[in-house]
Amino acid sequence: MSDTAPKPDLERCRDVARELRRVMRGIDMCRHTVADRFQLTVSEMITLTELHVYGPLRAGDLAERVGLTTGSVTALLDRLQARGLLARSRPPSDRRVVWVAATPAGMRIADGLAELLAETIGQVVRREGMPPADQLTRCFGELGTALHELAASPAAFGPAGGEQG
Repeated sequence: MSDTAPKPDLERCRDVARELRRVMRGIDMCRHTVADRFQLTVSEMITLTELHVYGPLRAGDLAERVGLTTGSVTALLDRLQARGLLARSRPPSDRRVVWVAATPAGMRIADGLAELLAETIGQVVRREGMPPADQLTRCFGELGTALHELAASPAAFGPAGGEQG
Protein backbone atom coordinates (compact mmCIF):
# COMPACT_ATOMS: atom_id res chain seq x y z
CA MET A 1 0.00 0.00 0.00
CA SER A 2 1.45 3.39 -0.97
CA ASP A 3 1.78 6.27 1.47
CA THR A 4 -0.86 8.26 -0.44
CA ALA A 5 -3.57 5.56 -0.34
CA PRO A 6 -6.13 6.11 2.44
CA LYS A 7 -5.93 3.67 5.30
CA PRO A 8 -8.98 1.36 5.54
CA ASP A 9 -9.96 2.74 8.97
CA LEU A 10 -9.73 6.30 7.67
CA GLU A 11 -11.90 5.37 4.69
CA ARG A 12 -14.54 3.85 6.99
CA CYS A 13 -14.45 6.97 9.16
CA ARG A 14 -15.04 9.08 6.04
CA ASP A 15 -18.05 6.87 5.30
CA VAL A 16 -19.31 7.47 8.84
CA ALA A 17 -18.86 11.25 8.42
CA ARG A 18 -20.77 11.13 5.13
CA GLU A 19 -23.64 9.20 6.73
CA LEU A 20 -23.71 11.58 9.70
CA ARG A 21 -24.11 14.47 7.24
CA ARG A 22 -27.07 12.60 5.73
CA VAL A 23 -28.57 12.17 9.21
CA MET A 24 -28.09 15.87 10.02
CA ARG A 25 -29.67 16.82 6.68
CA GLY A 26 -32.58 14.45 7.37
CA ILE A 27 -33.16 16.05 10.78
CA ASP A 28 -33.03 19.50 9.13
CA MET A 29 -35.58 18.37 6.56
CA CYS A 30 -37.91 17.08 9.31
CA ARG A 31 -37.47 20.36 11.19
CA HIS A 32 -38.40 22.30 8.03
CA THR A 33 -41.48 20.12 7.50
CA VAL A 34 -42.70 20.66 11.07
CA ALA A 35 -41.95 24.38 10.87
CA ASP A 36 -43.98 24.65 7.65
CA ARG A 37 -46.85 22.66 9.12
CA PHE A 38 -47.11 25.03 12.10
CA GLN A 39 -46.33 28.15 10.04
CA LEU A 40 -43.06 28.78 11.85
CA THR A 41 -39.69 29.84 10.53
CA VAL A 42 -36.88 27.34 10.90
CA SER A 43 -35.24 29.61 13.49
CA GLU A 44 -38.48 29.63 15.49
CA MET A 45 -38.60 25.82 15.32
CA ILE A 46 -34.96 25.58 16.43
CA THR A 47 -35.76 27.91 19.32
CA LEU A 48 -38.67 25.75 20.47
CA THR A 49 -36.48 22.66 20.14
CA GLU A 50 -33.74 24.21 22.31
CA LEU A 51 -36.29 25.17 24.97
CA HIS A 52 -37.78 21.66 24.79
CA VAL A 53 -34.40 20.00 25.28
CA TYR A 54 -32.78 22.38 27.79
CA GLY A 55 -35.74 23.99 29.54
CA PRO A 56 -35.92 27.71 30.32
CA LEU A 57 -32.92 29.71 29.13
CA ARG A 58 -31.75 33.28 29.44
CA ALA A 59 -32.48 35.16 26.22
CA GLY A 60 -28.77 35.83 25.61
CA ASP A 61 -27.89 32.16 26.06
CA LEU A 62 -30.70 31.19 23.72
CA ALA A 63 -29.39 33.63 21.08
CA GLU A 64 -25.97 32.00 21.30
CA ARG A 65 -27.44 28.48 21.08
CA VAL A 66 -29.48 29.24 17.95
CA GLY A 67 -26.71 31.30 16.35
CA LEU A 68 -28.55 34.61 16.12
CA THR A 69 -27.87 38.11 17.38
CA THR A 70 -29.72 39.25 20.49
CA GLY A 71 -31.67 41.70 18.31
CA SER A 72 -32.80 38.95 15.94
CA VAL A 73 -33.75 36.72 18.84
CA THR A 74 -35.80 39.49 20.43
CA ALA A 75 -37.93 39.79 17.27
CA LEU A 76 -38.22 35.99 17.04
CA LEU A 77 -39.28 35.77 20.70
CA ASP A 78 -41.87 38.51 20.12
CA ARG A 79 -43.42 36.42 17.32
CA LEU A 80 -43.44 33.20 19.34
CA GLN A 81 -44.86 34.95 22.39
CA ALA A 82 -47.61 36.56 20.31
CA ARG A 83 -48.61 33.06 19.16
CA GLY A 84 -48.65 31.75 22.73
CA LEU A 85 -45.71 29.39 22.16
CA LEU A 86 -43.35 30.87 24.74
CA ALA A 87 -43.31 33.10 27.78
CA ARG A 88 -40.71 35.55 29.04
CA SER A 89 -40.04 36.50 32.62
CA ARG A 90 -37.66 38.72 34.57
CA PRO A 91 -36.51 37.64 38.01
CA PRO A 92 -37.06 40.29 40.70
CA SER A 93 -33.40 39.96 41.75
CA ASP A 94 -32.10 41.19 38.36
CA ARG A 95 -34.62 42.84 36.04
CA ARG A 96 -32.00 43.04 33.26
CA VAL A 97 -32.13 39.28 32.77
CA VAL A 98 -34.88 37.82 30.57
CA TRP A 99 -35.75 34.16 30.95
CA VAL A 100 -37.52 32.37 28.13
CA ALA A 101 -39.60 29.18 28.45
CA ALA A 102 -41.80 27.29 26.02
CA THR A 103 -45.47 27.23 26.91
CA PRO A 104 -47.34 23.91 26.86
CA ALA A 105 -48.38 24.67 23.26
CA GLY A 106 -44.76 25.32 22.26
CA MET A 107 -43.63 22.17 24.06
CA ARG A 108 -46.23 20.09 22.19
CA ILE A 109 -44.82 21.20 18.84
CA ALA A 110 -41.21 20.47 19.81
CA ASP A 111 -42.17 17.24 21.56
CA GLY A 112 -43.97 16.03 18.44
CA LEU A 113 -40.78 16.39 16.40
CA ALA A 114 -38.66 14.77 19.13
CA GLU A 115 -41.03 11.80 19.39
CA LEU A 116 -41.07 11.23 15.63
CA LEU A 117 -37.28 11.31 15.50
CA ALA A 118 -37.01 8.92 18.48
CA GLU A 119 -39.53 6.51 16.94
CA THR A 120 -37.67 6.54 13.63
CA ILE A 121 -34.34 5.86 15.33
CA GLY A 122 -35.93 2.99 17.29
CA GLN A 123 -37.39 1.46 14.13
CA VAL A 124 -34.07 1.60 12.28
CA VAL A 125 -32.12 0.18 15.23
CA ARG A 126 -34.54 -2.74 15.58
CA ARG A 127 -34.79 -3.40 11.84
CA GLU A 128 -31.05 -3.27 11.18
CA GLY A 129 -30.02 -5.18 14.33
CA MET A 130 -27.79 -2.27 15.32
CA PRO A 131 -26.17 -1.76 18.72
CA PRO A 132 -28.55 -0.87 21.54
CA ALA A 133 -29.63 2.76 21.74
CA ASP A 134 -27.55 3.35 24.88
CA GLN A 135 -24.37 2.42 22.98
CA LEU A 136 -25.32 4.74 20.13
CA THR A 137 -26.11 7.51 22.60
CA ARG A 138 -22.74 7.11 24.29
CA CYS A 139 -20.91 7.03 20.93
CA PHE A 140 -22.68 10.12 19.61
CA GLY A 141 -22.20 11.89 22.95
CA GLU A 142 -18.47 11.31 22.87
CA LEU A 143 -18.32 12.30 19.21
CA GLY A 144 -20.26 15.50 19.95
CA THR A 145 -17.86 16.40 22.76
CA ALA A 146 -14.83 15.76 20.55
CA LEU A 147 -16.28 17.87 17.72
CA HIS A 148 -17.11 20.75 20.08
CA GLU A 149 -13.53 20.66 21.37
CA LEU A 150 -12.23 20.59 17.80
CA ALA A 151 -14.41 23.57 16.84
CA ALA A 152 -12.94 25.49 19.79
CA SER A 153 -9.44 25.03 18.28
CA PRO A 154 -9.46 26.98 14.98
CA ALA A 155 -5.76 26.29 14.36
CA ALA A 156 -6.60 22.59 13.93
CA PHE A 157 -8.35 23.50 10.67
CA GLY A 158 -5.18 24.85 9.06
CA PRO A 159 -4.02 28.32 8.06
CA ALA A 160 -6.60 31.09 8.04
CA GLY A 161 -7.83 32.91 4.96
CA GLY A 162 -6.92 30.20 2.46
CA GLU A 163 -3.20 30.56 3.21
CA GLN A 164 -1.05 27.61 2.34
CA GLY A 165 1.22 26.26 5.05
